[in-house]
Amino acid sequence: MKQRYLLTIISIILLSSCKNVPEQKKEEDIKDPTPLFSYESGFYDSPINLKIQSSSDYEIYYTLDGSRPTRDSLRYNNGIYLIDNSSASNRISMVQNISNLDVYYPEMKIDKCYNIKAIAINKEGTETEVIEKNYFINYQNKEGYDLPLVNLSMNYDDLFDYEKGIYVKGKVFDESEETTYPEEHEANYTQHGKEWEREAHLTYYDKNKEYSFNQDVGVRIHGGWSRAFNQKSFNLYARKEYSGTNSFEKPFFGGKKLKTCMLRSGGYRDTFVTKSRDSLIQELSDKYSFDNQNSYPVNVFLNGEYWGVYNLQQRFSDSYIEEKYNIDKDNIIIVKNDEYDDGTKEAMPLYEEFKEFLNSHSFITDADYQLINQYIDVDEFISYMGVELYVGNIDWPGNNVRLWRSINSGDHPLEDNRWHFMMYDTDDSSNMLDYKCSPSHNPFLNTNHWKYGPLDNRCILGLILTKLLENNTFKQKFITFIKDDISETFSPNNVNKYLDNRVLDIKKAMVKNYQRFVNKNYNEQYLLSEIDKIKEFYQLRKDHMDSFLNDL
Repeated sequence: MKQRYLLTIISIILLSSCKNVPEQKKEEDIKDPTPLFSYESGFYDSPINLKIQSSSDYEIYYTLDGSRPTRDSLRYNNGIYLIDNSSASNRISMVQNISNLDVYYPEMKIDKCYNIKAIAINKEGTETEVIEKNYFINYQNKEGYDLPLVNLSMNYDDLFDYEKGIYVKGKVFDESEETTYPEEHEANYTQHGKEWEREAHLTYYDKNKEYSFNQDVGVRIHGGWSRAFNQKSFNLYARKEYSGTNSFEKPFFGGKKLKTCMLRSGGYRDTFVTKSRDSLIQELSDKYSFDNQNSYPVNVFLNGEYWGVYNLQQRFSDSYIEEKYNIDKDNIIIVKNDEYDDGTKEAMPLYEEFKEFLNSHSFITDADYQLINQYIDVDEFISYMGVELYVGNIDWPGNNVRLWRSINSGDHPLEDNRWHFMMYDTDDSSNMLDYKCSPSHNPFLNTNHWKYGPLDNRCILGLILTKLLENNTFKQKFITFIKDDISETFSPNNVNKYLDNRVLDIKKAMVKNYQRFVNKNYNEQYLLSEIDKIKEFYQLRKDHMDSFLNDL
């Protein structure tokens, strides 16, 4: 109650206080009781006096904190005067118990916007639908907003409630046992599945701060160990139950509209370093036939507060395959780290059959070697393995492995009943750690991976590679392709060009992100020095990689 009255004092001021107000919609008599806002969502260079209209027999109630308005919410009277509210006290960015790790809380007032949800209710209790708009006031001189922007608003309890909040340690944490690593401790934020999905309202602005669209969506926490960070990743879902459609209103990456995507904070170790390793590797790998994830950087606001830089990225799922290749998702099975991931679960025996085939066959002769083509596209396998090895991904292949196949053959060339490879989570690479993935570290050694290496047949990729390397035809093709093609793809020229453009896009936004989540004293030089480490890796990598391949 106290907070509500405080917000009222801050937000509602008489129109006479407003000078140089931008032009708003003209008030007029309306019959539709659904709240009508005088300003559309967007960025405004000066304060605005927001008017909300409904039919005369309805009263309007609104909220400013992302929650659904009721009769107990603020009652609208005669305008809401909106000024730059970034000097207001930080609210959700100061919420405790969001991590089992040490958490940095911002020491400065972070940027804010208005999320205003309004509903109209008549004397009989009949309610209209909830209408939401959001407003960014006086952002023209604030640095770091040259990226597209995603604004998310949702009920406070859905994020931070002890029992159902998806962003906190919560009840699950208190009822679970301690683990060796704090990142592995079960918590509300580590939970998966539809029951841990919450409804949110998404508004999207392009890099010119122009409003694009808004839509009600489902939100879940995404990731592995990174779920324990203060800046967590989100999966986003378009569903009929929220907005009447199973796809986002506009395509994020061109082509078809997506059903699901993610706001990725940057993986685990690279989240608060560059947020760029995975995007670099995915972008340069787009030429190859294995599946990868397109992405681009965006700013995110959560319930009216700045929530940092994210990569808006494609998300692997059965709908990803369906959208990309027009293959019915009921005809798909996706396996992640040897376990069912998505698609038709009843098809899992096909994966066990594949592993049994590998274990029971040798591919020394070229005649035997041809048999493997019944199960995989060898050229696709070579390019996929080549990229992962060249970039020095140490959180693979004992982890972060996805394969998919069609269950039955069909019209699309990839609907061929063979296993195909999906590359993701490549952040632990490219000089991320100088003691495991520096340019001079051999990616074929188990010791340079967190779990299994690519020559360890205890993992599926190691089993495939060790079997195929018994065949001289494959071995020479594998070595030559990495030396000639992969090295050119990840040449210093290509890498530096991508990173230089990336830095131009994100450097100001990243400083703001560092100061919000890490330390108020971080500056642009920190980002540049870390980007230089990536450049150094690829400057030196080819000579070392050629030597490792010669020793196979």
